[in-house]
Amino acid sequence: MTPVSNRVVRLDTSSLLPAECHFNPSLAWWEGSLSMVYRRVTPEQGVDVVEWPRQLALCRLNEQLQPEPGTQIDLSARIEDAPGARRWHADARFFLRRDTPWLYFHDNHDLFMMALNPNDVPDSLRPRPVALVGRARRERERNWGFFDDGQLKAIYTIDPHVVLQVSETVTTFEARDLHETRPEIPWAVDRWGEPHGGTAPVRVGDCWFSFFQSSALVRPGSEQKLYVVGFYGFDAAPPHPIRYMTGRPLLEGRELQGQKSFWNDYAVAYPSGAVYRDGTWLLALGIHDRAIGFVRLAHDELLASCEKF
Repeated sequence: MTPVSNRVVRLDTSSLLPAECHFNPSLAWWEGSLSMVYRRVTPEQGVDVVEWPRQLALCRLNEQLQPEPGTQIDLSARIEDAPGARRWHADARFFLRRDTPWLYFHDNHDLFMMALNPNDVPDSLRPRPVALVGRARRERERNWGFFDDGQLKAIYTIDPHVVLQVSETVTTFEARDLHETRPEIPWAVDRWGEPHGGTAPVRVGDCWFSFFQSSALVRPGSEQKLYVVGFYGFDAAPPHPIRYMTGRPLLEGRELQGQKSFWNDYAVAYPSGAVYRDGTWLLALGIHDRAIGFVRLAHDELLASCEKF
């Protein structure tokens, strides 16, 4: 089989909204069209890298997976931030809630969520914050995996596999522990790093599937990291235990050409969006925090590469 890295198609970013770096795309197939939300970053002289503006934008993609002219929308310009939120919009993911598109993103500290029809974007967007209740939060809450099986839920961690129940009020969402399972996963954490959320889970048959990301230092004492991509599936029935997982990466950041990340020269392959149709996944990738790529992967081949629980 051709290596995954050799099948990645790069997006021509020249027609996207202006930025030095376009990356971490998410996808939504909705009402017969494919839409993409992506992250924009442009360095600012004399400003710490953490404070460089992070913005989100939206466009439609054609059959060649290139931006359609005239479909660019500056989402960040339309977002009215919740009280206390940073003006910092990053790593958006689409998912379906009650069979309609929703979008969540983070401000490098907290998560925010809103309904978003990519074909009919209002002039004003008011995302609501997501609060973690009953569990000590991490410094940064970012890589959750929201899904809706009749109830709104989220994957909080993959190892252990923690599932949250998400409720809502007029002004916020609240997430509480629902299930936790602790399988012996085949992923070599000491070599590749802890698995973290990547693409939002998508249901295929009796399982939900997601492409995850993990990272590890290139060598001890180095500040450079290598990001890799894996794939796993969990049972659609509660308590949602893991049923499938790759034992090694599908794709490594060092296999992808191009200038490395503005952040400590990381080599990044970051799975941030995926749609499934007719037995095939279209996976959207952030590449080195600078570029966008796509790759098609057969579901049967992915399952064959997994260990089964």
